[in-house]
Amino acid sequence: MKRAFTLIELLVVVAIIAVLIALLLPALNAAKKQARESVCMSNMRQLGLGWIAYSVESGGYLPGSGYDTTTFKGWTGQARTWCWLGTRSDTNSWTNLTNVKKYVPMSGTIFKFVGEQPGVYKCPEDALTKLVDKGTQAFEKPPYSYTAPVMLTGAPVELLVRTRFPETFDSSWNDLKDWNKATGHASPWMIVEEDERFRLAEFLDSAWCNVDEIADRHRGKGAIAHADGSGTMRAFQKNPTPLTAWKVYYELTDGRIVSAGSWENPNPRFGYLKSGAAKGLNQ
Repeated sequence: MKRAFTLIELLVVVAIIAVLIALLLPALNAAKKQARESVCMSNMRQLGLGWIAYSVESGGYLPGSGYDTTTFKGWTGQARTWCWLGTRSDTNSWTNLTNVKKYVPMSGTIFKFVGEQPGVYKCPEDALTKLVDKGTQAFEKPPYSYTAPVMLTGAPVELLVRTRFPETFDSSWNDLKDWNKATGHASPWMIVEEDERFRLAEFLDSAWCNVDEIADRHRGKGAIAHADGSGTMRAFQKNPTPLTAWKVYYELTDGRIVSAGSWENPNPRFGYLKSGAAKGLNQ
């Protein structure tokens, strides 16, 4: 006569399996998160290579987050191209999200270098579909996760030395006077993973500037693509005062320290390194 399992034995086996699953799930979730981080970093590297390819084809000048008015091959003071992502000047409101979907990323200046890869422009951890503007109204989220410091528009790559940022700071930080206390540094930032919970709930643009912040969706970290083709994932201060673009600076070969925070938009014109629209903080 064959011996059958008793109810107690079956319950013990089920309990053991449940315990094993409970032990394995956190590891599996962590592995999934790490895989999505890797995809995000791969996205940033591909987009960064697109920026570098654009600069090689454009005489050493970078694309940007708006009109590129850099003097290049006879183009003097004219809007030579749209921005790197393809957002347009008529799409900076939620009523024009249809236009953003129409032009992003196909109208971007780096699209021909990156190709038909819509997923490259969106972080796999960026799962939000709705954003709330100032706590009153929910809007559909734009179909991208990455933006670029607006002050890079039209910048000659050879003029960029490094990006500075403060590791820690308090509410007394003066954006225009305390730049010398920004001891953190890295290869010049080109693209950042923007925190969509704030400014992207108000503006549909490709720019990282003013009080924009960097995302912390990757276990407290956000991705950055650098001018040397590398990418990093790191955390920045959120509390009690967050790191915004006003606390990020570019060190230039001519000795200037230029804030990433300012959106210089006269009419609109960018290319600050050529036009002098923004002055160095130490001038």
